[in-house]
Amino acid sequence: MLHSMEAELISKRQELGHTAVNNTIYSSKIAELTQLLEGKEIELAEVKSENIILAEKLRSLEVDHEEDIQKRIQLEQVVELVREQLSENTVQFGALTDDLQATRARLDV
Repeated sequence: MLHSMEAELISKRQELGHTAVNNTIYSSKIAELTQLLEGKEIELAEVKSENIILAEKLRSLEVDHEEDIQKRIQLEQVVELVREQLSENTVQFGALTDDLQATRARLDV
């Protein structure tokens, strides 16, 4: 009976040794994965920071684009006013030319 208890004790010690080895391996793997996770968290923080910067640049470009649209609308309005004024001036010039010719004709008589 003592012999079987010794054999069982030896077996339990071996199991305990295997368990300790496995625990060491698992602890090492956990530490490795924890480091990897921390590295990924740092990368994620950097990407988030870059995304914030890019989002701010995008908002700035959108504002600039809106300002450009407003400037273009204003320029189109100015061009339209200039065209209208040019048209009016052309009509007025024609009328003045006619008046001038009529005045010359009267003077020639």
